[in-house]
Amino acid sequence: MHRGIRLLIAWGVGLVVGAGGERSSYAQAPLPQNVLVPSVPAELRAWLGKTAPPPLPPGSYAVGQLTAVLPPHATQWLATEATNGTTPALDVVTTPVYDVPIADHVHQLKPTGELDDTTQCGRELPFPGLAPTADRAGLKAVWNLLCRNRGGSFEYLAHGMRGSGPNPHRSFTNNGRYDYGAKGFTSRSLTLAPDEQKGNESSTWTPWARDEVESFIVYQAETRRARAVSTTRSDKFAGTYFTRERLFGWEGQYFVYDWVLLGERPVLAVLDSRHGFPQYFPANRWFPDDQWMLRPAMLVVGKRAHKRAGSAYVALWLDKATFEPLWAVTYDDARTASSIRVLTFKWNAQYRRHVTLGQSTVDLDASGVPVGGSVFEAAFCRTLHHPDAPTDASAFSGKALGQATSSWSDLPTGCE
Repeated sequence: MHRGIRLLIAWGVGLVVGAGGERSSYAQAPLPQNVLVPSVPAELRAWLGKTAPPPLPPGSYAVGQLTAVLPPHATQWLATEATNGTTPALDVVTTPVYDVPIADHVHQLKPTGELDDTTQCGRELPFPGLAPTADRAGLKAVWNLLCRNRGGSFEYLAHGMRGSGPNPHRSFTNNGRYDYGAKGFTSRSLTLAPDEQKGNESSTWTPWARDEVESFIVYQAETRRARAVSTTRSDKFAGTYFTRERLFGWEGQYFVYDWVLLGERPVLAVLDSRHGFPQYFPANRWFPDDQWMLRPAMLVVGKRAHKRAGSAYVALWLDKATFEPLWAVTYDDARTASSIRVLTFKWNAQYRRHVTLGQSTVDLDASGVPVGGSVFEAAFCRTLHHPDAPTDASAFSGKALGQATSSWSDLPTGCE
């Protein structure tokens, strides 16, 4: 099972409009640390500068007791969850140690920021023991995020997306297949809107290289026609608050942003859900009813490096041991927070990785108050395997859309 499903859901809906496939004009070298840090939103630097939080023994805590271990705006978000005037408490548990594979050799970054070897992506952390003071630490942290959760192939069934908060939108389900390789990744998916005679099938190719073109093609079942769709990362789709880029904190080609690692500070997260199937997002709620852990985290910030980046800045709280993106906050050109997301994971001991069970995302107004959001929920039972031949551009074909659907592997015993 694999976290890469997150980006595919956004692509799979395929309801954005416009022409894709434009040739990139990305900057050829990332900005240095001393240029990036002063431009980072001030509230992020202030958050890191707070006094280190005290130990947090297991127990149930009111939100007011947890402001030091939650990202900016999370407390305001939690306040909107009040029922009968009472904000739900968070149940904190002891955090375990996870057996995560790490590289057995020293990886290097090319001058353009590319990793020297992506053949092991999905199998290891290329930069183990990464410290904030390391050369190009922010970019290395992002490569750890990408490589840990990419590589091989996986299939998924009936992942759900629905609205939450005061004005929930319609629900969707998504079935698909995802394939990763040393040069990029492909996907194929079928998205359905329950109670509506509608469906969209999509196929995508996204390369790692800066000078190669990405392609998104959607097949509309009603008209039996395939068409190219927008590659703009900031487009929302299907009435949800998800965008291609924001669906799971941050996913995509690393060079869309310049990255800096600001520092380390513990943060609360749901890194090993107590649920086997996602029933943790109550109706009209955004926060999961789950067990929370205080995790060591790296705060990594990306500054827009290309016009198609979804935000002016994106802040990622990456788990220091696993490099899962626990939280993400995006900012506009005025360095005002525009959205916040929290992710829910479950540890899979067989594959020695975390699986994404869900994400809740909301947009924020100028004062940081939530104005609406969406929820993504996924079943835990899914299949992951690494193919003998790495995928490349030849594995992508829009002509296959509208024909035979993806073939599914058998689900493990006990999975519906």
